[in-house]
Amino acid sequence: MLAVPIQLEEMARTLNISQIADLDGQPNRWLGRFGPNCERIFAHPIFTDQLSWYLFDISGDVDIIEVGFLQGKREPEFVQADNPLAGSMFTQDRVVYKMRHEYECAILDHRGAYKPIPSIEGGVFGVNYF
Repeated sequence: MLAVPIQLEEMARTLNISQIADLDGQPNRWLGRFGPNCERIFAHPIFTDQLSWYLFDISGDVDIIEVGFLQGKREPEFVQADNPLAGSMFTQDRVVYKMRHEYECAILDHRGAYKPIPSIEGGVFGVNYF
């Protein structure tokens, strides 16, 4: 999976579907790696730096992240204030809902993730497995 800032989404999709990688006519070795319809390209506005992009191994060979749910409840819990004689249901004819979904994440193995380290000159001089 490729995770990029929104500004790089079009470039990532073009890289994934183009037959030729550069002006020299070299074949694109990234062709289709992120799905035939770019379904494994994730663009999100939370990435503010255009040099911040990430690769994740989602093949299942490496467990990268573990998600644990409180008391094993994977689905959110919805509670309704349903006493018609109490609270805002009685005084204002409105229903109050409460939603609870408690979970925690932990990084298990950093080797399934890759992030380039940008250099001062604007290139990439190393890798960072976080």
